[in-house]
Amino acid sequence: MPLTGQDHMIATMGAAIGGKTTTHTLESNHSPFLSQPDAMSKILVGIGANPGQTRRAGAADSDA
Repeated sequence: MPLTGQDHMIATMGAAIGGKTTTHTLESNHSPFLSQPDAMSKILVGIGANPGQTRRAGAADSDA
């Protein structure tokens, strides 16, 4: 699915739940767990360390 379609679905869901959606973006193929495990791990550890933090992350989070 194109990134614009994903962004639309995220915005729609975020609006439906009061804007509490947080996204993280990696320049990756379909499965960042396989293609970028280090970058994916950093994101997941960050989420675990700051579960209430809300932000919209861009490609700058990527190690790619």
